[in-house]
Amino acid sequence: MSGAKLAQAFASGDVFAFPSTTETLGLVALESFASGVPVVGARAGGIPYVIDDGTTGFLVDPEAPDSVWADRLAQVLNDESLRRRLGANAREEAERWSWRASTEKVVEYYQEAIELHSRRVVKKGRR
Repeated sequence: MSGAKLAQAFASGDVFAFPSTTETLGLVALESFASGVPVVGARAGGIPYVIDDGTTGFLVDPEAPDSVWADRLAQVLNDESLRRRLGANAREEAERWSWRASTEKVVEYYQEAIELHSRRVVKKGRR
């Protein structure tokens, strides 16, 4: 599944359970965030770098009993206000990592590098 179908699948949920301990970049969590769906994910791999615990979802120790996972998922499912807040924060976080935002950041780095280089050239020319 990809593209619009994948986005629709994420958006059809209230919360995304993500117990993987091998996800290196946390991209699946970002896909969920893009649909405004908070994530309950394992505190492992790249996931803790994506999920802001209590803000965009929740992190759970991967060795925790199933009941801990169930409690966190139930907390999000049963509290509409919490779910909406987490979902809105998740969507905002996803926008920070969009292709547009990433490209703008790369352009900023290039501009900074050009400015630094220009200053060094001018400085050397004065000697």
